[in-house]
Amino acid sequence: MAKQKCSKCSGNKKYQMHYYGGSKWLPCDRCFSTGYEDAPATSKCFIATATYGSPLAAEVMIFSQFRDEILLTSRVGRILVLLYYHFSPPLAEVIERVPVLRITVRKLLLNPILRFLKLAFRR
Repeated sequence: MAKQKCSKCSGNKKYQMHYYGGSKWLPCDRCFSTGYEDAPATSKCFIATATYGSPLAAEVMIFSQFRDEILLTSRVGRILVLLYYHFSPPLAEVIERVPVLRITVRKLLLNPILRFLKLAFRR
């Protein structure tokens, strides 16, 4: 596989990550920059978007803020986001197609996390 230079430090990005709607070279072997900030907004919060119905939903925006302001600021957080981007698109497709699953994910998983995030961000 060809290498691409990191835009932040000129290190080599060795792997290409595929996500819903495109692909990205990840991660930089020198600074571990992921380049997620360059991904289109609609490609980021797959499960929340499938559950709440729109990438512009207020709930999705809170999850995006958590990703951008908390997760992407640390190496461990960037790894978690990388894993999420790898595994969540197929799950989101199933959630979007099955209304009962959408409601279940919203009520049992995302809403409790969202309540915590609202407290953390004081919304």
